[in-house]
Amino acid sequence: MLRGFQEQYAMHTELDDLSVWCWDAYESIISSLCRLSDGYERGARTLQLMYTRNTDGIVNWFDGNLRLNLPSSWKHVTQLFFDEVLRISEDDMDQDTREDRACAVVRDLRIIGLYDEAVQAILVSARKVIDEKVNMCKGEYEKSHLGDCLRWTKDSLYPRSNRLLRPRTGSHTQGNHEEDWLRVLEHLTREKFCSMRISEIFPIVRDTPDEGIASEPVFLDLKECLKTPIQKNQLVATLRAGLDARVLHAGAATEDILTVFISTEKALRFIDPSSNLLMRIIQPLKQYLRTRSDTVKLVLQTMLDPDGNLADAMREPDQALEVDDDDKMDTWEPEAIDAVGTSRERNVDVVTMLIGIFEDNSVFSTEFHNILSAKLLAKIDYDVDQETRDLELLKIRFGEAAFQKCEVMLTDMAASRRMHKHVVEANQTVSKAIDKPIQDHLEVTTISHLFWPKVNTTPFKNPFSEVVSAQAAYEKVFEERRLNCKVRWRPNAGLVQLSLDMDDGRTEEVTVTELQAAVIYEFGDDRFDGTATLEQLRSALQTDNLSDTEADDFLEDLQDCVQFWTGRRMLRQIGPDRWKVIENEGEEDDGVAAGTESTSIIHDTRKTSDERALEKQQAEMRNTYQAMILAILTNQGPQPADSILRLLVMFMQFSHAASDLQWLLDSLVAEGQITAMLSGKYGIVPKGS
Repeated sequence: MLRGFQEQYAMHTELDDLSVWCWDAYESIISSLCRLSDGYERGARTLQLMYTRNTDGIVNWFDGNLRLNLPSSWKHVTQLFFDEVLRISEDDMDQDTREDRACAVVRDLRIIGLYDEAVQAILVSARKVIDEKVNMCKGEYEKSHLGDCLRWTKDSLYPRSNRLLRPRTGSHTQGNHEEDWLRVLEHLTREKFCSMRISEIFPIVRDTPDEGIASEPVFLDLKECLKTPIQKNQLVATLRAGLDARVLHAGAATEDILTVFISTEKALRFIDPSSNLLMRIIQPLKQYLRTRSDTVKLVLQTMLDPDGNLADAMREPDQALEVDDDDKMDTWEPEAIDAVGTSRERNVDVVTMLIGIFEDNSVFSTEFHNILSAKLLAKIDYDVDQETRDLELLKIRFGEAAFQKCEVMLTDMAASRRMHKHVVEANQTVSKAIDKPIQDHLEVTTISHLFWPKVNTTPFKNPFSEVVSAQAAYEKVFEERRLNCKVRWRPNAGLVQLSLDMDDGRTEEVTVTELQAAVIYEFGDDRFDGTATLEQLRSALQTDNLSDTEADDFLEDLQDCVQFWTGRRMLRQIGPDRWKVIENEGEEDDGVAAGTESTSIIHDTRKTSDERALEKQQAEMRNTYQAMILAILTNQGPQPADSILRLLVMFMQFSHAASDLQWLLDSLVAEGQITAMLSGKYGIVPKGS
């Protein structure tokens, strides 16, 4: 009988209709085995065999031999049978009949001693249908699905599975068995639901809303079902893997990484109020952000954004830092065994966590010092209300001592506004005396150079006679008001508002640097008749007594300015080293002008000597080592940065820092010449991708 069952199993496995066959075949063989067991027991009792004085011995002997002769496919077919039972649709008209037949099979399995195997199979089948039900909720975050799954478990799965398992005797233990089985199914549902949401934890955390997280169903569900240390470890591992693959690599923008940092803090703080999960996740983010050169600048921008998600947190100091340790003695409790970090570290707010990316907080005050300088020098007026607000917010977090220089800078702006008022009044007096209006061409910012960052300047001959006259008038008033003080002008440190009128009636209103304004002004000079070369511009604008290096830098500045105006469609290149003003639309040579379009912002055209030196060093390093890097990755296959560095040192005497090699690799990734892999290795971009 059992040998024939195994042969039929093999045949229907090949025909791929095993699920259909196993229902009738399994029911039939269980019924046959049950009749065989019953017949053997009755026959043995009739014969009064010496070793069968009690029926228990008969059953045990039969069970032992039956288990020894069960075919290898028995366990699989048993599982398929109960899978089919529990997967019966609630709309199936034959459901009750089939469940009655399944209950009869379970009863027969109990008789022949295979009931324990049936219980295990029913439990596995219950897991499968729970998996199917829970997976239907994947990607659905708009409503709470945990409650729906638990109700389905109690109202649908539990009655059907319990009918197979419950005792038929009506004993007093039946109620306890049913309660235990319901708890098992609910536990399995919560466990599977938690695992499903953990598998989606990265997109859930990444898309955390700025406000109202406590009312978001997906976070409420996850908080309710995330209970065990195993689940928490699984969440940490999954989220870390998601961060490594999607965020912590060269292709991700620092701004996006900071957004994920803030979202992670909000989400994990809600899911786990103890913040232990947060402390385990946030450290890799901090370590990676510490390596980004623009992290400090972007953190400050995020903190000072009035419409950002940190606006409310920035208005108040961190309460966790305000509480003194002595004040907590009355409410002290021992740390949990799984606590990460100190209580203060876990309770600080997101702003303090961002500040804690760097051990030295002075990097933020230094960066804000530079940012404030750039903003103030770029102002067309003297309105510093926004900058004053930003400074006051930062004082709340960093203290006043860190921003004393910034206070002086804002004081300089107020003094500049008062001085400008005096100059305007003096000009009005002169205007009345000569009966001729004097236009206000200048709004000057006077700075206390000891308290400001180094201001980049480019000395040049100012072609604007009105501006030169206005500067002389300003100097006179300034020296009258500020005794023993003299004005020292910083050429090309300010901005110019221009209105350019073209022959075809076009008018361009632009704000540019002083040198950019001087360059376009020279094109309108009668000497050039609307066309000029770089040498002609240098002859007209370059000051005397420049060193060879300074002269070369000035020529590069002129070239940047010409490219800026070419990108604005105000100039077009008509020769290898000659440009012409576009007085009428349609004049530009598409083949040249389109290729020279510039997207630079006004201040990006001006580079410091340090920036030029760095660019030259990077260009030399790229020319020397790029071909070797591509050859290594082509011949050796994907390699981590450490291996590439070791090979370059071995074969090319590479003497630069590891950070320089990382810059070169990141540049090649950004240009699409190589690719950064999830494993942290770099490889050649596959053909056709």
